Amino acid sequence: MWKNALKCARPRPPAQVQAGRLRSLPPHAGVGLPKGCTCYATLAASFVEQRGTPPPPSQPRNVAGPSKRSTPLVSKGHKVEHALAEAVQTLKTPHQLRQFFVHLLVNDSVPSPVAIWNTFQDALAQDFIVESGNVNIGVNEALQEIQRALGEHGKSLRRYGLPEPAFHSREVEVELEKWKPELGTLASRSATAVSKLNAEQYQIYTEIMDAVTHRRPLCAFVDGKAGRGKTFLVNTICNKLRAAGHIVLPTATSAFAAQLYPGGKTTHSVFKVRALLSPCFHVSNLSVTLGTCRRGK
Repeated sequence: MWKNALKCARPRPPAQVQAGRLRSLPPHAGVGLPKGCTCYATLAASFVEQRGTPPPPSQPRNVAGPSKRSTPLVSKGHKVEHALAEAVQTLKTPHQLRQFFVHLLVNDSVPSPVAIWNTFQDALAQDFIVESGNVNIGVNEALQEIQRALGEHGKSLRRYGLPEPAFHSREVEVELEKWKPELGTLASRSATAVSKLNAEQYQIYTEIMDAVTHRRPLCAFVDGKAGRGKTFLVNTICNKLRAAGHIVLPTATSAFAAQLYPGGKTTHSVFKVRALLSPCFHVSNLSVTLGTCRRGK
């Protein structure tokens, strides 16, 4: 607990609970503060906590700071990973966790920001992930909030080597919103379909899902006679990926074939593929067709 009158840090009394907020101390104010120490406190969850009344014994204390031994939260003997791991268990919302992460960055307490972000990005973006139902969108929105918080201190994500937030196009947003209400149905449907796959189909399914999970590029060609389950396999993969929040674009060369897949479209409409046909062949084919029609009359 920082005492302005004494210009030093004092241990917080065990039975005292106070409402607080994250704030930075200027360098000249840290005369009595141990070097490398970072202190933080959580927001009050109710008016009872704001009045200073201790919470019930069964609930965790509204104090996210040093341990009972009153040691600094982050010092030479403590790693940032341990501090954030403790904050994940103690802080009430991911928003508070992001504030703490920004506070550590601004005070140069994170030796490897990228490694820390990769370890705790799911916890830092948990509220956005739950709200959007998509991991990529949730992480992207968390990066945007961290970017705005760092901007208040005159710093940016690029300064610490953190990934820049990606802004989705309108097409991507429409595709994600289209399948968001059906995530539960797609997950149930895909689980039922996976149980019905034969050995050969399941091998193809696992190979594709493994490539998606490990973000490994894969170009697969599935061939088979009519009625062997190619369409069933593709629909199973599409449902599984969409249930996990991924974007799937099933395409076919003809509109009739594209109707076999939910959300299917023609290849030339999705990827703007132009049909490059020879003018001579085009005219010759047209003339033969017209001639045949005339003779049929």
